[in-house]
Amino acid sequence: MPVTLDISGAVATIRMDDGKANAFNFETLEALDAAFTEAAENASAIVWAGRDGMFSGGFDLKVIQDGDAARAEKLFRTGGRLALRLVGFPKPVVAAAAGHGVAMGAVFLLAADYRVGGEGAYKFGFNETAAGIPLPAFAMRLAEARMTNTALFEAMVASKMYAPAEAKQVGLLDDVRAPGQVVEHAQAVAALLAQLPQEHFATNKRLLRADLLNALESLL
Repeated sequence: MPVTLDISGAVATIRMDDGKANAFNFETLEALDAAFTEAAENASAIVWAGRDGMFSGGFDLKVIQDGDAARAEKLFRTGGRLALRLVGFPKPVVAAAAGHGVAMGAVFLLAADYRVGGEGAYKFGFNETAAGIPLPAFAMRLAEARMTNTALFEAMVASKMYAPAEAKQVGLLDDVRAPGQVVEHAQAVAALLAQLPQEHFATNKRLLRADLLNALESLL
C-alpha cells in the first residue's frame, strides 16, 4: 500500500491508499511505523488518513488465511504493537476516516486521540466474529477503554456494524463531517492540538492511559 507523508507547518499528514481495502500487511505496517517516526521528528501533530470511501478494511486476509498460523499471529502482533505505539504516542494523533473503518481499521481508530469520520453509506466496526476470525485480546482492551460499555457485546462479539453517526455514539468516532471535509477538519483539530506544550501533552496523555498501556504491553 502506498504510504505518503506530507508536512505543512506543525501538522504532518500520513495517507494510505492501495486502491482497494487499504489492508494491513507487514510492508504497510512497517511503512506506517516509519512515517510516524518521521512525523514525530518534524511536526507537532499528526493526521492519519485513508482515501475517500475507505480508511481500512483491516488486516490482509491473504496472510491470515494462508494456513501459516505463526505468520498470522506475527501480523496480529505487529499491528498491535503499532496500535500500542499510538496509544502512548507523544504527539497528538487525529484519524481522518472518510470511509469504511472495519476490523483492524477500527482498532486503529480506537488507538487515535481524535477520530473524524465521513458522512455516507460507510460502516465502522468489528466483523471478526461474523468472518470466523478470533479478535486479538488487544482489540478488546482498546474497545473497553474507548467505547461505551453498553455497545461492547454487540460490537465485539455480535459483529454489529455502525453507520457514521452510530459510530460516534458508541465511541468509535468523535466527529462526523460531510464528504470532502474530513481531512480538512482533522487537520484543523490537529493544528489546535499542536499548540499545546508538547512535553506536558505527552506526559499527561501517558498518565491518563497508564493502565491501558500496561494492559496492552502485557498482551503484546
